[in-house]
Amino acid sequence: MTHRGPLTDAHDRLAAELAELAELADDYLIEEELGRGASATVFLAQDLRHGRRAGGDARPRRLRAHPAGGRGVGGS
Repeated sequence: MTHRGPLTDAHDRLAAELAELAELADDYLIEEELGRGASATVFLAQDLRHGRRAGGDARPRRLRAHPAGGRGVGGS
C-alpha cells in the first residue's frame, strides 16, 4: 500500500478545483478580479449564455459545503 501524504492530497484537491473552473469557462468570460478576501475571490464576468455582465465569487470547495457558502459563479 502506498502512503498518500499531504502534498498528494493537496494536489488532488487543486486538480478538482481547476476542473470545476474549467467547466465555468464555457459559461463565463472573466473580465477582472474585483476583490479577494478570506473566504472568496470576487470577479466581474461576462455571462456568455445571457449576454450580460455578472459579478460572482469563487469559493473554495471546503466553504461551499457549508450551508451559507457558495452562491456565486463558482458556487451553488
